Amino acid sequence: MANLFELPRYIAVEGPIRVGKSTLSRVLAERLNA
Repeated sequence: MANLFELPRYIAVEGPIRVGKSTLSRVLAERLNA
């Protein structure tokens, strides 16, 4: 069970189509071990 006092961690990536949001998200997930 998650710690009740631990804040959730989210990263939002937004922008127009074809600018690399999915690529950036994959790189971030890999580097952050998510």
